[in-house]
Amino acid sequence: MGNFPNIPVRWALFNPVRRNTEVILATELGIYGTTNFNAASPTWNAVNNGFANVRTDMLQIRRSDYQVMAATHGRGLYTSNGFSEGLSPVLSSFAPSIGKPGDTILLKGRNFTGTTGVRFGAASVNSYTVITDTTIRAILGNGGNGEAVVVTTGGEAALAGFTFCATPVISAPAPGACQGDSIQIASSAGASYAWFRNGAAIAGLDSSIATIQVKQTGTYTVRVRESNGCINTSTGITITISPVPSKPVIQKGNGDTLISSAASGNQWYFAGEAIPGATGQRPSPAPQGRSIGPLPMEAITYRSTSADASAL
Repeated sequence: MGNFPNIPVRWALFNPVRRNTEVILATELGIYGTTNFNAASPTWNAVNNGFANVRTDMLQIRRSDYQVMAATHGRGLYTSNGFSEGLSPVLSSFAPSIGKPGDTILLKGRNFTGTTGVRFGAASVNSYTVITDTTIRAILGNGGNGEAVVVTTGGEAALAGFTFCATPVISAPAPGACQGDSIQIASSAGASYAWFRNGAAIAGLDSSIATIQVKQTGTYTVRVRESNGCINTSTGITITISPVPSKPVIQKGNGDTLISSAASGNQWYFAGEAIPGATGQRPSPAPQGRSIGPLPMEAITYRSTSADASAL
């Protein structure tokens, strides 16, 4: 705590303009402050200009202009503009009032010089440009419904009424299927849907369909309209439909050794149950307590990932 005296602290307040360095504390002997809070040993000084060394119980800050209020024990309320370093911003409008990631929003008002941040909902924009003291151009990133907020060295200005369009998400139980089969892909919730494969609209689908059965290889996207008017397109999901492999053949090698005609994709079974770890061309390891050699030949079967071989 540096040179801070041994007295109780009842409240702390960070300067929103210099959050990492400037802090004031409500103490038993008034207000103490530092401008090097991030140092290993901060330097603290009494900052009681305007009121006595009286017990201070609470500190609050007004968002619009960073005015600080101190509540004392028996001496009333005091205010200070010590945290404000500019004129209070005013946000009068923004357009459009609905947007998705990458969209441009123009904000109108005054006292935008010295802007340090712009956000919609709880999320900061990807980028912003202060065009003039009365206009800001912002590029949306992630965002949320609610307020548009402009932050400057003189305070914060907020205006409600923004609607954020979230990016739809497509889900699938697997990245593909075998030829002749299909895989179901589904969109996140919306009011209507338009499905695309490799950028081309999929014909014959009703706009109310949120899930589709896929039988062709391709990159699938969906454009979703929400009930609030938002329209946004998902990122693509690639589905691969693979040809069915040829039916494998099991041959007998030297002695009682068995071998699959498939170099990969094998799974060996004994008495109808998978042999754990037996995924090579030969059925190794053997079932627990058994060796491969003495197994009855009619009990050994083989399956690949998509085709079965007959029992020997």
